[in-house]
Parts: sequence; C-alpha cells; structure tokens
Amino acid sequence: MNEEKQEETITHIKGSKVRQHIQKMYKVGMDSNLYGIWSENSLDRITGLTGAIEYSHDRTVYYLDEDPFGEPVSQDNIIKMQSEGR
Repeated sequence: MNEEKQEETITHIKGSKVRQHIQKMYKVGMDSNLYGIWSENSLDRITGLTGAIEYSHDRTVYYLDEDPFGEPVSQDNIIKMQSEGR
C-alpha cells in the first residue's frame, strides 16, 4: 500500500507568524570518501572544489517573525537592534 505523506502548512507558532523558505542543498566532496551537505547560501565559501559539487535535495527553513529577545520584528525594531549591535 502506497500512502502519500501529507505535509501540514505551519502558519503560526505561539502567536508569531511563520515564513517558510525553500533552500537547495548540495553534496560537496571534501576529500576521498568525505562529503558534506551545504546549502545554496553557503556555496560561495567553498573554494578549490571544481566538479565536486552536486545537487542533493531541497529543505524547508522556517523563520518566525520575531527576534530572539521576544520583540516583534518591524523595520523600526530592526534598525534599533542594529544600532544596539544585536
């Protein structure tokens, strides 16, 4: 019997809105029989590995619309946090 996996869309966690982002992941050969999984955002940090990178899979990253200090994220709060060095 072949059951399809149904994914539930997460929209809120503890009152905070959730945003999702799909990221491509790549298998990167680091050495003989040694591989790592890197996100598309991190590939620019890899040098000297020509031909050692291949697509692996997609992953979903979830972001909460709040900062780690409990303040809702708004443009004013972002500017405030940057000025405070957070």
